[in-house]
Amino acid sequence: MSLSTTPEPQTPIWWHKRFKEKLLEAKINATEIELVLLGDSIMHEWETEGANAWSKVFADVNTLNLGFAGDRTEHVLWRLENGALEHISPKLTTLLIGTNNIGHRIESTGDTLAGILSIIELIKQKAPNTQILLFAVFPRSKRPTAPLRQRVNELNEQLLKTMANTDICYEDLTHLFLDEHGILQDDVAPDFLHLSSKQYEKWAEYIRPILDALLSRV
Repeated sequence: MSLSTTPEPQTPIWWHKRFKEKLLEAKINATEIELVLLGDSIMHEWETEGANAWSKVFADVNTLNLGFAGDRTEHVLWRLENGALEHISPKLTTLLIGTNNIGHRIESTGDTLAGILSIIELIKQKAPNTQILLFAVFPRSKRPTAPLRQRVNELNEQLLKTMANTDICYEDLTHLFLDEHGILQDDVAPDFLHLSSKQYEKWAEYIRPILDALLSRV
């Protein structure tokens, strides 16, 4: 097993505190939760930068946000193995993960892919009735020639091929955030990774019909 597929928690106190709070939130709202957001800081920030967009577009969807800043695939695996989906049976689980594997640890795209696939299999075990919406890793770095951008693109190409002919809904939203020259502008992502609040609005409005279609299947 690689690091990406070996369940491991993050070490900061805030991370463990948030994990316990989310376990309690899931238990209290067990019968109401329809949608789970699973991933790293980009999912986590639906509670901050994206909060207004979410309340505007998804106020009617009972949601549990399981995004944790800094998470890599192994951290999500640990959370799933330690009760993250316990007590609940969401209609839909969305997943966005991998940028910290590629960007912080600079691991191979193959290892990151293996970590993502391990998460998908564990979701299916823990919540067998949930549908899964997998997002391609969002673009990072300003220019398309940047090594990190190219690594993200490589991973997303592998994800596209791997998800073909599966029951996973795979969405690549790269086109929403880049200009016609493939540039990630700083008003889209001020640090060329995390989205501005306006981009969360764009994301929310784009995916609402997709989520509606998936949620209506159950």
